[in-house]
Amino acid sequence: SHPQFANLLRLKSAATHELGLLDEEKDGATVKIGGIIESTRRTFTKKNGHEMAFLAIADENGIAAECIVFPQVFTEYKDLLIKGSVIIIDGQIDAKSDKPMIIVKRIQPVHFSS
Repeated sequence: SHPQFANLLRLKSAATHELGLLDEEKDGATVKIGGIIESTRRTFTKKNGHEMAFLAIADENGIAAECIVFPQVFTEYKDLLIKGSVIIIDGQIDAKSDKPMIIVKRIQPVHFSS
């Protein structure tokens, strides 16, 4: 079992959607999801070289969702984008491609008392 398993289960009350059900949402739908950061990939915009990131976050079942953090949001929350961190993301569904992505609007760290 994952070391953050209990914390990931506690996120369910804060989230509006389970990661495995995001495929059913419409493009532009607002969601609040929680999970553990499995991977981050930082990159720069082609237009003006601002830093941004792609995240994969996963739930307690290992179901992952891809998230995109555009430069303005990235600048505000980049210190929270650490692999293994448990976070809550407010965002919107981008369902234009085969697999929906979450456009991140806000990130909250999750701190649990043991």
